[in-house]
Amino acid sequence: MAKKIELDEDFYLRDAVIFGLVSELPDYRLCYMLNEILGLKLLRTRVDRELNTKKGTFLYSEFEFDDNLRQIKWLLTSNRRARIKHPSQNEPPESLFSENSAIPLVADLKMIDFFLWYEGDSSASLNAFVNESLKKLSHIRTFQKVNIEGSKHIKNLLLEY
Repeated sequence: MAKKIELDEDFYLRDAVIFGLVSELPDYRLCYMLNEILGLKLLRTRVDRELNTKKGTFLYSEFEFDDNLRQIKWLLTSNRRARIKHPSQNEPPESLFSENSAIPLVADLKMIDFFLWYEGDSSASLNAFVNESLKKLSHIRTFQKVNIEGSKHIKNLLLEY
């Protein structure tokens, strides 16, 4: 009998710097403001980030930008405003989703509305630039750098698909 090789899910985790943002803005409006202040070109991804639970499948909006100049991939991911995917075969595609689930993507950081994060070469000057830029946005009530090791459910954000 062949042995199964099991990979630890940490094998798939990305090395990233994550900022948690609290904002009442809709995702597209926050994305626009971040693009303006940080000089990014975040665009909506073709596929939303999925979270499969016993209660169903939840889809969280995600925007990304490959910054070739800095060798960084930027992402903006919603944490709390998920759409619920209904697995019904008989309904038209536009009715397969209903808006606004209260289930957060990262359950132990449920007070955070969005994650602005990047993977690639991290530097203290880049983190300081992001900090100073986020302070200037009046529609961001608060933000914090997320401690990856301190969160149990951060894998929902960092796992590669």
